[in-house]
Amino acid sequence: MSSSSREPTQISAAGPRVRRGLPAPLGATILPGAVRFAVFSRHASAVTLLLYDDPRAEPAQRIRLDPERHRTGDVWYAE
Repeated sequence: MSSSSREPTQISAAGPRVRRGLPAPLGATILPGAVRFAVFSRHASAVTLLLYDDPRAEPAQRIRLDPERHRTGDVWYAE
């Protein structure tokens, strides 16, 4: 099976691999052993973070962020 035809791993943001993180700075921030993501959206009711092993392939992982845990105001975040 090629990597482009495999289904992405679905990960709940409540799982052990995804921490709450901080809402700033916006964008992707490389940390020791992790990457922090923070995204501004005034109107989003849900956010799914897509992670790629190969930019030309389908996402390797999809991480649905929990609005109770990963949102402050208009900023969604996780690490």
